[in-house]
Amino acid sequence: MTPTASPVTTIRPTPAARRRTLLWGLLPVLPVTVVTLVNPTLGAWRFGIVGLMAILITAYLVMYVVQTRLEYGDGSYTYVTAFFRRRFTAGDVDRVIAIDELHYGLNGARMLLVVGRTRRRLFRMNSIAWDTAQLEGVINDLIARGAKLTHYPQRLTPGEFDQREPGVLYWFEAHRVAFVLIVVIATLVLLTVVVAIVIVALTSAYAPR
Repeated sequence: MTPTASPVTTIRPTPAARRRTLLWGLLPVLPVTVVTLVNPTLGAWRFGIVGLMAILITAYLVMYVVQTRLEYGDGSYTYVTAFFRRRFTAGDVDRVIAIDELHYGLNGARMLLVVGRTRRRLFRMNSIAWDTAQLEGVINDLIARGAKLTHYPQRLTPGEFDQREPGVLYWFEAHRVAFVLIVVIATLVLLTVVVAIVIVALTSAYAPR
């Protein structure tokens, strides 16, 4: 008798999760937007810059929520987003880390982190982009296939979690405030330089000869 293959389950962000992703994805842009709008050195260019940022970031988030999916159930896991595709098997997994609340300042979310046998993070899921039932299903499937579970029931900040599990979070995830400040400053410097170059070029082009 031919053995029956395990069914493959494909999950995608629900409509509610998509709305949460769009909301929380746009919120970190607000500081950059405010600083850009109040920067007088940018002149009228700042309104176009803010509009362009809003369009690009919204387009990225929409592509993310529409194309993201996870396929699992047969011992393999395929995680697909708009920009990359990652596949691994249960044999590649060492641990599943479940955090009841990883708090990023304005919001907190339940977090699932899958760590490989080389301590490299294979992928992550959170309760903003996914529903809790979807997270539970993935956790249970991984544990049933031999992955160890590390559970943090307490509320943690990224810095606190990084101290307990060094290397699992990327630097910009563990130091979110510093990363946002660097992005804001770099963006302002870049925009100021670009606008200055454009103004000089226009002034030179229309200067009386």
